Amino acid sequence: MDPAAGVATVDEMPARRTWLLLVVAVFLGLCPAAASAPQLPAGLQTLEGHWVYAGGDDERQARLDAIDATVRQMSFFVRFIARRMIREATAIPPGYTITVHDHQVRVRKDDDRGVASGWDGQPVRVSENGDAATLTRVWEDGALRSHLQRPRGSGTEIMRPEAGGARMSVKVVVASSHLPSDIAFTLTYRKTSRADAPQ
Repeated sequence: MDPAAGVATVDEMPARRTWLLLVVAVFLGLCPAAASAPQLPAGLQTLEGHWVYAGGDDERQARLDAIDATVRQMSFFVRFIARRMIREATAIPPGYTITVHDHQVRVRKDDDRGVASGWDGQPVRVSENGDAATLTRVWEDGALRSHLQRPRGSGTEIMRPEAGGARMSVKVVVASSHLPSDIAFTLTYRKTSRADAPQ
């Protein structure tokens, strides 16, 4: 700037032009500095809230049948303890609380704190019963797929909103190198208020 004339000098003009172009790029979303976080899928927002188990006796029995179908393929000597351990590990959660905040989703079962993660498949390291595990979540085909990879197996939950968001189906898949086949069953939940949610 020439103090006497009060105008930009020739040397300052390219720098000023670059600065103006940068401002325009930010407003138009063309600059990396203006890059926004991933857009929130509409269906994922539908899952947010408190859910209580709404499946009936047929659904509970279907879970037990799925476990027994796998256990029957095991040695007779381990069936009893294997059946008991699998039933305990796959007990039906009375409820879920799902929150979406700051581009992360947190899924809580019962009164646990849950784990927050993105919905873009980025892995998150967690501790599962003292063992290191990896959690990944991804929103695909209108459902939230949570996959927990443990040292000796994996568990997957596929949460899908139904009935306009009033209900949610949760498909559970358990896999392990110690199991002769995967165990899969589906649970049904209904949305409720916080006062009615399991504590």
